[in-house]
Amino acid sequence: MKKRWMQIGISLTLSLLGPWAQAWAIEDPSSDSFLIGQVSQELADYLKSAPVKKRHIYTLEPHKGNHMLILHQIAGDPSVIAGQDQELHFQFSIKKNLISGPYFPLYFAFSQRSWWQVFDGPSSRPFRENNYNPEFFLYWEGRWIFDDILIGLWEHQSNGETTRFDETGTAVNFSRSWDRSYLQAKWSSPNGRWWTEPKVWNIWDSGKESLADNPDIHDYHGPGQLRAGYYETGLRIEGFWRYGVKGGLTSQLDLKWSHRCFSEGVLIHAYLFNGYGESLIDYNRHLTKIGLGFSLE
Repeated sequence: MKKRWMQIGISLTLSLLGPWAQAWAIEDPSSDSFLIGQVSQELADYLKSAPVKKRHIYTLEPHKGNHMLILHQIAGDPSVIAGQDQELHFQFSIKKNLISGPYFPLYFAFSQRSWWQVFDGPSSRPFRENNYNPEFFLYWEGRWIFDDILIGLWEHQSNGETTRFDETGTAVNFSRSWDRSYLQAKWSSPNGRWWTEPKVWNIWDSGKESLADNPDIHDYHGPGQLRAGYYETGLRIEGFWRYGVKGGLTSQLDLKWSHRCFSEGVLIHAYLFNGYGESLIDYNRHLTKIGLGFSLE
């Protein structure tokens, strides 16, 4: 019995060798090596034929998009944190299914957006702003007329800042954060080219001390947002809008297209933003920016 368990243990190790495990299947059926090779080959065949989701346990999926852009501010208010008008902006966003099933399909996602003063060599190229965005949500795909439905159980966004001192030595609070729950749904046209995605939210800490760093963020971000777009072979056109009682209309336009110079899944990305809240630190600053870079699809 002990020998049998040792054989199985060795076979599990050999299964990781894939095709090389076949070398153990020698012609003598009575030998231990033949038994090990036979079990190893069965395991190797199973792993080869197993569904991708079973074999890649740690697979992460894209969530809100991944891109890198060179931005240039062409108009608007100066940032709370002084810097050059040109900077490098990038976003990465991933999600992972924690609980499967039709009733409680729980996901965790993390997104980060950063604004890097990469061209400011004299100031040691600092990161002007980072926004961290973890969230837990329920996700249903293909329900009713919608492509997908998300119920955000908890979405947090903050910039990880505390108090800094400006050029005059005055203490300035640069901390920004808010928490919310949300409902989001995506609908596409029958041909799949047109789509729209409204999102409405409820701010948890409105009027509370935890929102003291940015007590009027709701007046600039509003109660929700709308995204819409058009897909064509090699081309993506996406728009983004939200409205706040103080900020008025904020809009963003993204153009993405493929080019033979880039690898598959890499798109050229042109960007235009006009309004409030491009970043948390500037949630109440009106900015107009253009950008150019690439996105990953």
